[in-house]
Amino acid sequence: MLKENQIVYVKRVNNAVRGRNKDDLIFETTVEKIGNKYFYLKERPKSKFSINEMRDITEYCSNYQVYLTMQEIRDEEEKADLENKIKEIIKPYGSLKLSLNKLRKIWETINEEE
Repeated sequence: MLKENQIVYVKRVNNAVRGRNKDDLIFETTVEKIGNKYFYLKERPKSKFSINEMRDITEYCSNYQVYLTMQEIRDEEEKADLENKIKEIIKPYGSLKLSLNKLRKIWETINEEE
């Protein structure tokens, strides 16, 4: 739940990423004002952010995604990295270059109930 003066983490996405260093993609800021549907950040006072979607509202595409913790950003990045690594191994064509044991372990893991 968002509160005024709460510290949040903002990740630049889509067009806001262009021409930026990786170190410049995430910044820390404070929630300045909260309404019923939107909230505003100290660092981006002219932008309004959706409480439900935690992103900026624009006519085109969103450029900023807001997170309550840095860990949320790290988890999202790790998930994307793992997905890409797995997709690279399990390509949609040809045979897999994995041993039978590895394939069995993958199958067991995929079919485990959480």
